[in-house]
Amino acid sequence: MVEVMNRSSPMKRHYRCPRRVLPEYNEFTVSTSTHNDEWQQRLEWTLLARAHVLILEDDEAVRASVIRDLHRRYQKRRDYMPSRVTVPERGTDTALMRHIAASVGLKAQRSRYYHLFQDFEAYCGRQYAADKRALLLIDDAHHLRLNTMRVLHSLSTIVVANDLAVQMVMVGRGEIVKQMQKESWRALESRIGLRMRLPSRETKAA
Repeated sequence: MVEVMNRSSPMKRHYRCPRRVLPEYNEFTVSTSTHNDEWQQRLEWTLLARAHVLILEDDEAVRASVIRDLHRRYQKRRDYMPSRVTVPERGTDTALMRHIAASVGLKAQRSRYYHLFQDFEAYCGRQYAADKRALLLIDDAHHLRLNTMRVLHSLSTIVVANDLAVQMVMVGRGEIVKQMQKESWRALESRIGLRMRLPSRETKAA
């Protein structure tokens, strides 16, 4: 089973989406299966509300499987362009931005952070023009530090045609929750509309 904390997105009122999308601070339990309709529906509602998803899992193999399954599922969709990104341990903001650019097939012609960001922003504009939204599937989110967290927050504010053009599903170890509680992390934490904790292996075995 999965513990899920759903919260209301501050962006929800700007977009057309079901009123039930993100009830304020509701806690509930759903199956961990990626084929479970309720799990998929809540994730879908969260993305529709232009909020982000945080999945907590300590097992590296399980995290990789979750990212792989989500990438496969959203590749089949016409309205998203998914890409997989692994947060480098002790990485700089430029290193993370380089990883993100490479994940969507951008060749790093220019090495500075500002230029990499500009290139990715232009990529989002092209995808949006094709009726697609960039979906970043981020593994090892627990490696985020203040500087790299700010990269993700900046990406999450990219706007095309008065609409947010980047969605994120972050997957990482449970320790990231402590980071999210810091005041300096409030900008990114406030954009998370769905938080799930996958069960431990002991729970699965039982």
